[in-house]
Amino acid sequence: AEDLIKVGKEFLKTAANGRFLMYLGTIDAHVSWRSHSPWIEKYDPNPYTGPYVKALTDPQLDEVVAGKRILTERDKVRVLALYESDISYNDQQFGELIAHLEKIGHKDDTMIILTADHGEGMYDHGRIGHGQSLRQELVHVPLVIYYPPLFPGGKKIDEGVEVIDILPTIAEALDRPIPKEAQGESLIGLAQGLGAGYPRPAISS
Repeated sequence: AEDLIKVGKEFLKTAANGRFLMYLGTIDAHVSWRSHSPWIEKYDPNPYTGPYVKALTDPQLDEVVAGKRILTERDKVRVLALYESDISYNDQQFGELIAHLEKIGHKDDTMIILTADHGEGMYDHGRIGHGQSLRQELVHVPLVIYYPPLFPGGKKIDEGVEVIDILPTIAEALDRPIPKEAQGESLIGLAQGLGAGYPRPAISS
């Protein structure tokens, strides 16, 4: 994430003079899950000497999912702390980007969207990782949109929305036609209270 944020700041030196689209896809929390200070000490303050002091690697997680590697209860605490450490590290880096946008005077005229492709099971239902089910801990991911001209600050949407709604939302914000092929719908109206209070289907497969 730190490397990507540096690239993003460089990109903004020229792009912020006009319209731009910047996509930054951090991968830190996907696996391997790694320890980052000061967060690992916060999430796992007790001594740990097992095999996951620094990280749980991708091959190791594959073995855990396949039942070839068994995590002790103490290991599970450590692994969850590694994952939370990665999340907090990414949050901090994302904050660096927001602070930079504010510094160059483009925080409030830039639509900022934060989301994820999936969550992770942390033995919520007996399994760890992702790709094995459609339970809420895997498919109910954050979708945060910051854009003061069209999205009221601090508003939480209780109705179901999906990441496929992002493209139509951007298109409407740019006053462009929503592509016929787009499967989602713009969230601008819903954010302003239009159609709120009714169930919206959200499909996972």
